[in-house]
Amino acid sequence: MAYVSLLLALALLPLQGLGQSSADDSKPIAELKLDAEKGDPVAQYRLGRRFFRGLGVTKDASEAVRWWRMAADQGNASAQNSLGFCYGFGEGVRKDSVEAVRLYRKAAEQGDPDAQFNLGFACFNGEGAKKDDSESFKWMLKAAEQGVADAQANVGNFYSHGTAIPRNYVSASKWWRKAAEQGNANSQVSLAWCYTMGHGVEKSQAEAARWYQKAADQGYEHGLNNMGDIYSNGRGVPRDEIEGYAYYNLAAVTLEDARKALTQIEERMSSETRVRGQQRTRELKKEIDQKIAAKEAGK
Repeated sequence: MAYVSLLLALALLPLQGLGQSSADDSKPIAELKLDAEKGDPVAQYRLGRRFFRGLGVTKDASEAVRWWRMAADQGNASAQNSLGFCYGFGEGVRKDSVEAVRLYRKAAEQGDPDAQFNLGFACFNGEGAKKDDSESFKWMLKAAEQGVADAQANVGNFYSHGTAIPRNYVSASKWWRKAAEQGNANSQVSLAWCYTMGHGVEKSQAEAARWYQKAADQGYEHGLNNMGDIYSNGRGVPRDEIEGYAYYNLAAVTLEDARKALTQIEERMSSETRVRGQQRTRELKKEIDQKIAAKEAGK
């Protein structure tokens, strides 16, 4: 099978809305600034967010840091996490991983799920904190239990590799499913692999194909690669050489495995069939782009 295991692919979350609704960005900037200057920590946090993202104001990370620091000093968890992010990446302030972790921990201990994720990441990587897989798992699990999809994906990875806890594919598949159902493409591929191998779930090529397809529909290269394998070999779907070629062709942009598979397929294809495969590749790319655009528009 073409599946490539994604070994504990922990990745720091990008700065997100941290539980806010879009309405938080609609308040007039002058009104928001007035509230922030009066010492309202929520307004200070939101004003910092506006400056960081350039929403209604000129984008200015240093100004974001200034307002987030005020809110963080008052104990606002979202501001503490955001300020930690800035220290972690050197955004608007000199990079300082130790300070980033200190702030993540303050916010995480208040229950902020993004900070829990970020603290778990830092403990796993040993950046700004002592490398500690058990501590990483603890915080990642707390974030996962609050619904952070990337944390759920990583908890699944911990269980599948037996890192910090005994290997348990039933638990791995459970957490991957939670993340996959939120649209996490990495977990969709991981869950599909479980169905392919019968690890933690009843083996089912049809279910594997369904989850690989969901990842492929997001343009995720490992989903595309596996759909190439599925169609080329008729695993859980009717065999379709043209469709397999198209998926491999799209995956081959970034994956060496897909390029190798594509070369093997082309060696046995007639020139006419190859032309059809290339045409289907263009059609499939357009279909996937439309699905991605529709998903983005629906957010």
